[in-house]
Amino acid sequence: MITKLYRVFFITSLSLLFAFFTKAQAPTLNTNTSENEKATSMIYKNFSGQFDLLIAYTTESYWYSNIINYQLLVFKKGICLKGSFFSKKNKHNTWSEPKIKFKEINCDSANYIVKYLNDAGFYSLNRDSLNVNKRKINEKQDEVFTINDGVDYKFEIFSKTKFLIIESYMPEYFLKKIPELKSRETFIKCRDWFLLKYNAL
Repeated sequence: MITKLYRVFFITSLSLLFAFFTKAQAPTLNTNTSENEKATSMIYKNFSGQFDLLIAYTTESYWYSNIINYQLLVFKKGICLKGSFFSKKNKHNTWSEPKIKFKEINCDSANYIVKYLNDAGFYSLNRDSLNVNKRKINEKQDEVFTINDGVDYKFEIFSKTKFLIIESYMPEYFLKKIPELKSRETFIKCRDWFLLKYNAL
């Protein structure tokens, strides 16, 4: 009898422990976007106010500036969705009606992504520090680094009341040039981890 009760207690404790580590803590989001960014974001215009939390990831570059392609992770009332958003400019220079797809996914796995990014400090990364392109040589002189036609890696994240953008242009390149700024290192780690886990959903 004691052995049986111990077994039940152990299983219950293990289940609670697993739930503790897999359930996402709602991240604290601080809006860092302008009204113009809200107005020009196709993700914000299409989904604002619809979900408890949305994480959208994309890459932007001159070479494919006629395409908008996002990977989406969405949470709403205990339901978790993985999705995509695609639009393309036509010959009249206007965007096509977006193609939006969603599929329901396991919430434990989705919540763990949110929790990991929260624990890593991803949501509080500063946009300016992620895009610094110069380092101080002395009190009067800075060394400036530039690279043209590169890729901007971008997350758009919003709840029903907050909207923030976390992005970094060519982070690997600038991290090598300015290694003392650790925020890019955090961004790269979180971006790569997000994509690894997102693709496995």
